[in-house]
Amino acid sequence: MTLCELEKNEMGIVIDLIQNEFTLKLVEMGIYKGRSITPTEFTLLKDPICVSVSDSRLMLRKEEAKSIIVTKCDL
Repeated sequence: MTLCELEKNEMGIVIDLIQNEFTLKLVEMGIYKGRSITPTEFTLLKDPICVSVSDSRLMLRKEEAKSIIVTKCDL
């Protein structure tokens, strides 16, 4: 599943990043395998998406979020 498929405030664990032009940018922002990530806000069309990674809040375009493969993390 991709980050776009998580619901608001549903935590996921990054299991992979699809290699593309966004990969380096995502890693530099702290998004890499094993990190927890939570969508916190959506716009009407889910573009952009506000996510929480560690203690940071980031805005990701839908195209970027589709390259983040996650698994749901049940609390």
